[in-house]
Amino acid sequence: MPAMPKDDFQEAFYGFVFERAFKVASYAAQQDPRSIELHKETHQAFDKIKEFLGGDNSLLLDLESAMNATACIVTEYAYRQGLKDGVALKAELGMEQPLWAGGLNERF
Repeated sequence: MPAMPKDDFQEAFYGFVFERAFKVASYAAQQDPRSIELHKETHQAFDKIKEFLGGDNSLLLDLESAMNATACIVTEYAYRQGLKDGVALKAELGMEQPLWAGGLNERF
């Protein structure tokens, strides 16, 4: 089986990280009373601004899109940092590798 090009692997990995981080963060946020309240406040403010602007809401929608994209990037970096911290903590505690990872370095 030919090796997957590095760029393809990275793209697939980042897609997985983003999807996993988004699912976990979204579920957790939906359960958090603070997040629920902020979500309501955000929608109320958004609706008031839309009403104030009248018919052309394109700039507001562009702003919303950019803010959502920024939040996604922050979430992705937080997830990646959590992975790094978990590996560092595991090493600090002297925990062994799981059995399934035993020969990874030798095989790849």
